[in-house]
Amino acid sequence: MAGPVGTRPLAGVFATRSPDRPDPIGLHEVHILTIAGTRVHVRHLEALDATPILDVKPLLTQDR
Repeated sequence: MAGPVGTRPLAGVFATRSPDRPDPIGLHEVHILTIAGTRVHVRHLEALDATPILDVKPLLTQDR
């Protein structure tokens, strides 16, 4: 539940879970395999090889 207006710090759209983004970005549930430096290797991503991953957030469900 959101708090009163003005109680949260301002954040850019990419720091939120907003569905209203400036450009269409694909959202996919992926499994992180490894993280090596600035590279994140995942499986189940519906994209071409070497497509940059812009953001990674945990999957929120009702049971966790």
